[in-house]
Amino acid sequence: MPSRRDTVGTVAAGVVVALAGCSQLQTSTDATTADDTSTDATTADETNRTAERSSFTLELVGPEERQTLFTEADTADVGEVRQQGEIWMVPVRLTPSATTALSETFETAGVADDPEAFEAVVRVDGETINRFGFAPSLASAVASGDYDGSFVVTFPEEDAADRARRALASD
Repeated sequence: MPSRRDTVGTVAAGVVVALAGCSQLQTSTDATTADDTSTDATTADETNRTAERSSFTLELVGPEERQTLFTEADTADVGEVRQQGEIWMVPVRLTPSATTALSETFETAGVADDPEAFEAVVRVDGETINRFGFAPSLASAVASGDYDGSFVVTFPEEDAADRARRALASD
């Protein structure tokens, strides 16, 4: 019987492909503004935001590969956490350069040839918070040049999805 991790990974990979073409992401924005007369308050706000920032990394791990696919700095848009069944999702849109880099990494690693041999490892502040597989159809879309930079990062728990979203949106 497959483990919960295998089941979530398989479902997550299907969700990634189903949502990969999704073009309407809800973008997070930093609503903090400052006027020119409050430079001390602005500096304190910037210091607090810097202290609250987390790092996000999504790695490609395979038989002979371990490479970073993208970080929080590579995202153009970060959507809101949402739930589908038992899976929590954070949709992101990569920058054009990150989309190209991800496509090149998939090609170099041979993900399209054997997607089941690879998995995504999600790290926040260096801690692994989830792992999931890639659907063959996603690997195929990337290999054929049809990939548009949309990516859905999935989690079995809401807390992990919230933590990843905060890290992704902190750039």
